[in-house]
Amino acid sequence: MVDADEARERGLVNAVHEPDELVDAALDLAAVMSQKSPLAMAYAKESVGLALHADYKESLETEGRLFSMIFASADQAEGMSAFIEKRDPKFIGR
Repeated sequence: MVDADEARERGLVNAVHEPDELVDAALDLAAVMSQKSPLAMAYAKESVGLALHADYKESLETEGRLFSMIFASADQAEGMSAFIEKRDPKFIGR
């Protein structure tokens, strides 16, 4: 067990917020995440969920499989094109 500040220092969490700031911080993060590829978000969620219930080797294999799938997606191509063209991506979830 570590406290919140130590968790942040160790890189276990991205941020630590006061209780009265937590809802606003969560909404800000949700707004950022909503602009990402829905396919990538779904695969990330699947990967994290599996990591909580599977062994290390199985988790790594699944992460690699999901990475390969997302890298072959239309969203990945759109993200790369948008980056090169210096514009916001328009993800379609495929």
